[in-house]
Amino acid sequence: MSDDGTRRTVMHERILDGAATMLRQLPLSKLTMDDIARSAGIARQTIYKHFANKDEIVAGLFVQEIEQHHRPVMYALHAEGCSHDQLTALVLRQIQLADRWVLLSRTFDPSIAPRVAELVLSSDDLAACNAALWLPILADYRAAGLLRGDLDLRQTVRWMTYQAVWLLSHPDALTPDPHERRRYVHTYLTGGLVKR
Repeated sequence: MSDDGTRRTVMHERILDGAATMLRQLPLSKLTMDDIARSAGIARQTIYKHFANKDEIVAGLFVQEIEQHHRPVMYALHAEGCSHDQLTALVLRQIQLADRWVLLSRTFDPSIAPRVAELVLSSDDLAACNAALWLPILADYRAAGLLRGDLDLRQTVRWMTYQAVWLLSHPDALTPDPHERRRYVHTYLTGGLVKR
């Protein structure tokens, strides 16, 4: 990587770190680009060389969380084998990891949760990150003969992301009972993916 590429990566992470620091103090609805710049110790104009707007920064925080914390746990769990129960466990584990993320309550602030859900589903970077996480797993399930043959795996990842966002942004709308949530995911979410 060139020096410019390294600097961009370092600055990209510095901006995300600044945003994360500020999100621990302010809800997303109150966070400004000036807050992020001040926290990162840079000029606000510098942010715009790396991110077009606050939405891109928030998406970047989600991507960072998935890459650093979800991927290793999910791949270790996936290495235990392929079955309908295991696929359900993977989906629930990712939701659990997201739910434990310190910034989730700040980004899914009830006053703006629908907007953040929209952001999560429309971000190309986040879609690529989720695809990089889930496509190899789903490909293994397909190779094992467990997935329905008519599924477009990229669209499947998008649908799974939508379901996870709904469960995270409406934690008690379905049920607060973890056994009922597991039954829902097993019957309807992963149940719609596996062969009968």
